Amino acid sequence: MVCHEKGAKHLIEPQKLWESSKIILGSVAQLYGKILPVPKNNISLLRKIPFGSGIKVLPTPGHASHHQCYVFKDWFFAGELFGAHVPCDKGLYLRPATPHRFILEDYLKSMELVESHLKETVCFAHYGSAKNPKLILETAREQLKLWVKIIEEYKDEKNVDKIIKVLLENDEVYAIYNEFEPNMKQRESEFSINSINGIMKYLKTAEISGVGGFISV
Repeated sequence: MVCHEKGAKHLIEPQKLWESSKIILGSVAQLYGKILPVPKNNISLLRKIPFGSGIKVLPTPGHASHHQCYVFKDWFFAGELFGAHVPCDKGLYLRPATPHRFILEDYLKSMELVESHLKETVCFAHYGSAKNPKLILETAREQLKLWVKIIEEYKDEKNVDKIIKVLLENDEVYAIYNEFEPNMKQRESEFSINSINGIMKYLKTAEISGVGGFISV
């Protein structure tokens, strides 16, 4: 297993990660099941994986401080850098993946960092794959900025369903959600709330530290 050095300790001793997951994800964490430890000897901290012609490892903080992406030939393994993706015949569906500890500035820098590595195919952690990776990057970047802008405007709103309604009205990529079958809607609704809460926490931290009002779309 290859991971970022900041994530290694949580894989070896995952109890703290599991407790945080239960707080952030609630019942969804229980569906995935308790996180089991990974033997220390099974973990590698590499910048290039010796497989075939080699797999490049790119540190890409933002979604989390230990987030990484991988490049193998023409495939770019994006993790959550471009958000969550649901394959569908209605068009490109993306949703920002911005849990607690999300940091906008790091996220945007990571998006800029990987641009030169995008070639033919993007593979998403959640989930599937898609062509035209540079279009996906730009779409994900503008979507992220739009979500932060809207949520900043509604940061005092207590009804998260109202925020989702506004996002659906203003984000045509996210609006494909309306075409999903009920089970997928339920799944995406729960994770949308998690993404909104992550941006809310980021904005509160930015406000306390004197940063804010910097998003322009």
